[in-house]
Amino acid sequence: MSALVAPAATATAPTPATVAGRVTQARVIRAEWTKLRALRSTRWCGLTAIVLIVGLAAAIGGSGTPYTVSAANSAAAGMSIALLGVLFAQLVLGVLGVLAFSGEYGTGMIRATLAVVPSRLPVLWAKLIVLVGLVLPLSLLATVAGFFTATALESARGGSAISLADPGVLRTVAGASLYLTVVVLIGLALGALLRKTAAGLAAFVGLFFVVPVVVGPSRTRSPDSRPTCRPTPAAHCGATR
Repeated sequence: MSALVAPAATATAPTPATVAGRVTQARVIRAEWTKLRALRSTRWCGLTAIVLIVGLAAAIGGSGTPYTVSAANSAAAGMSIALLGVLFAQLVLGVLGVLAFSGEYGTGMIRATLAVVPSRLPVLWAKLIVLVGLVLPLSLLATVAGFFTATALESARGGSAISLADPGVLRTVAGASLYLTVVVLIGLALGALLRKTAAGLAAFVGLFFVVPVVVGPSRTRSPDSRPTCRPTPAAHCGATR
C-alpha cells in the first residue's frame, strides 16, 4: 500500500525589514530625555528642590522681624536671604546630576548606550542639554515662586514691598536659577569622570560643602568695597553691593 505524502510547505512569512536610521545628535538627545523622564529620582529631586526653595522662602518671609529696605539693607540683600533654600536645593540637584551619568554605570545600561553610540562625547552633550532643559526652567520657576511668596508674606507683616524692578532683585532671582543649573552640570561632570555614584556624591559634597568651609567665608571685601565671591553660594554674590 502506498501513501501519498504531500510536500511540506516550506514557505515562511517574510520578516519585516527594519531600517536603522543614522545616529544623529538629535536622536541621542531624544533618547537621553526619555531615560531622564523615566527615572523616579528625576521627579523626586525636582519636587524636593522646589519644596526647599519655596518652603524656606515662606518660612523666612513669615517669621522674624519684617525686612525693611534701607540704605544699609538693600532689596537684593533681602531676597538673597529669602532664597536661602537654594543652598539646600543645590545638594538635591547635584545628586540628580551625578546620577544622570553614574547611574548608567551602576545598572550596566551604559553598555547598551555605547553599543548604539560608540563615542561618549555625543552622549555627554545630550545629557548636558537635557539637564539644562530640565533644571533651568524648573529652578527659575522655583526661585520666582519663592520670591513672590516671601515678598507677599513680608508685605502682609508690615515689611517693605520688594519688586523685581528693584535694583539687583531680578539679578538675584535669575542668578539663583543659573547657579543651580551650573551645579547640576558639575554633578554630571563628576558622575562622568568618577563613574561611581558614591564617589561622585562624595566629591560633590566635598566641593560644595567642605571646601568653602575650609578655605574661608564665601564672601570677602576687597579694598575698593566690591565683593569677591567664592564658588558657594554663587547665586548670592550678586546681591552684595
